[in-house]
Amino acid sequence: VFIGAQHAADEPNPDGPRNITDSIRLAASETAKGLGAMVCFEQEFHAARDVTKSHASRTDTFISYEHGKLGEVDGDRIVLHRRPILRRNYKAKGIVADVELIKLTMGISDRYLRFAADNGARAIVLEGFGRGNATPSITETAVALARKGTVVVMTSRCQRGRVKPIYGNGGGKTLSEGGVIFAGDLSGPKARVLLAVLLGMGLNSGRLRHEIEYLGG
Repeated sequence: VFIGAQHAADEPNPDGPRNITDSIRLAASETAKGLGAMVCFEQEFHAARDVTKSHASRTDTFISYEHGKLGEVDGDRIVLHRRPILRRNYKAKGIVADVELIKLTMGISDRYLRFAADNGARAIVLEGFGRGNATPSITETAVALARKGTVVVMTSRCQRGRVKPIYGNGGGKTLSEGGVIFAGDLSGPKARVLLAVLLGMGLNSGRLRHEIEYLGG
C-alpha cells in the first residue's frame, strides 16, 4: 500500500496522519488480500494499474478514471467496491532503465525519437494524439525503429480512453502495421514502468507484446 500527503505536517490541515492510519488498517485487513499494489489516499484506495494523480494540491487528487476506486476506508471498516481484474505478478531479476518516454505535440519532429534510439534506448514509449496517432516524421521513424528491433509502444496523451490503430495514411494503423505496440488504456508513465520490468525479465518480442496488450486491457 503506497501513501503520501498533499499538506505538510506544519500546515493547518495535514492529511498525512490520517492517510497513514487508513493505509495501516487497509494493509492489515483480510479484505485487502489479493488486491495487489494499491494507493491509499483521502479515505479511498485504488489499484496501482488504474490510479493517477489528477490535481497538484487537492487532497482528493488520486482517481481511477475508467475503472473507479477499489473501495473506501470508513473509520475502522474497509469497504470493497470491486476487485482488480487486470493483474500480473512478475519475478524480474532487475529492471531496464533505458526506456524513454516522448510526449508528442503539434508539429513535433522525430529529433528526440532518433536521439533516444541513437543513445541506447532499449524501448521508447510515445504519448500520441487521441487514439494513438503521430506526426508523419514520428510515424516514419517509429516504424523504422520497430522493424530494426527497438520496442516502440504507443499510448495516448488523453487521460481517458484507449489507443487503437484506426487511421491509415501515417496514423495509428500505419504504426501498428509497422510493428509499434498499442498499450490500450495504460498511461505513458505506466507503460514505461511495465516495459522496464518486462525487459528486465528478458522476454522475447512476442511475449513482451502479449503482456503489454493484456495489461492494457
